[in-house]
Amino acid sequence: MACSTIEIKTYIANYAAAARKAIEAGFDGVEIHSANGYLPDQFLQEVSNIREDEWGGSIEKRARFAIEIVDAIVKEVGAERVGIRLSPWSPYQDMGASDPIPQFTYLVRQLKKHNLAYLHVTEPRVGGSVDVNAPPESTNDLLRQIWCGEDKDSVFISA
Repeated sequence: MACSTIEIKTYIANYAAAARKAIEAGFDGVEIHSANGYLPDQFLQEVSNIREDEWGGSIEKRARFAIEIVDAIVKEVGAERVGIRLSPWSPYQDMGASDPIPQFTYLVRQLKKHNLAYLHVTEPRVGGSVDVNAPPESTNDLLRQIWCGEDKDSVFISA
């Protein structure tokens, strides 16, 4: 059963509260786990997000949950303390769009506006904790280019 809008807003608030508590506990920063079929990844992926409301359907609407989580956490703890992990190519937990490039290039362009501490992206050959046979055309080079561009201070972590 799909989450209601009220539940979605509660989850977003919970992410922000968890980030605040982590910083209060002495953590240097937080990483939003939006990979491997975790909830933000489920909203991003067309294979799992079959909603037709303001949280699904188009690329922009599927990205909304992740972006609103980022907005809330950045407001709570500051962009310099926030990173995000993505797995555009991973089939882990039944994820994996036929062509993740449009969805993830849109998302990374939106995330770039937040000036986050880093972007952490799993390589196409990784599916959860195991190696997988990635198609030769699968690459994170475009995401790296969007994130780093001419900005030599942008941190792109590839795992």
